[in-house]
Amino acid sequence: MKGLLSVLQFGTFALSAAIVIFFGIYGYFVEAAVRIKFSIPQVGSVLVAMVIITVLDVILFRKAEQTSRMNWGQINPISQYVLIFIAISFTWLMGLMGYVRSGLRQHWHVYGVMRDNSVDAFTPTLGYATKIVSLTVLIFFGLIGVVFWLTSLSSKPDWQPKAKKTGGGSPEPVSASASRGELP
Repeated sequence: MKGLLSVLQFGTFALSAAIVIFFGIYGYFVEAAVRIKFSIPQVGSVLVAMVIITVLDVILFRKAEQTSRMNWGQINPISQYVLIFIAISFTWLMGLMGYVRSGLRQHWHVYGVMRDNSVDAFTPTLGYATKIVSLTVLIFFGLIGVVFWLTSLSSKPDWQPKAKKTGGGSPEPVSASASRGELP
């Protein structure tokens, strides 16, 4: 039973993906008005797939056994990094695809209706835009890494001055001038 439901899930996903890919590719060979209407079966197939797969998940996991106790508010640290990485990956993709959408309207304010005839009309190449968006995302990713590094420092002990040992007594703190070799 579980195997059949898993196959149904995969089939639903594959059919939805095939519909989206078919209309996405076929949209390049038809006029804009038809291409816009192709979004209805694309979005519809994805929504139907989400509902069907969710229902099948509920059926599949309805009698699942609990393997360990869940502690709300506690998460494996690597999971937090993966979540941040996924968010950055989606941001990267959105930046690139946003530019692709704008770049495809090259020299048009409203595609097919109002052309941009100004002498300064310019759209950077996709390669250049990819470099800029990627550089921006990588800088942001690096800054997020710095934030994680800074938060990891809070678990380390505070700085303590080194103590020098005196003859037989308790250690005495070393002053900053003495550590540099200066005389008191």
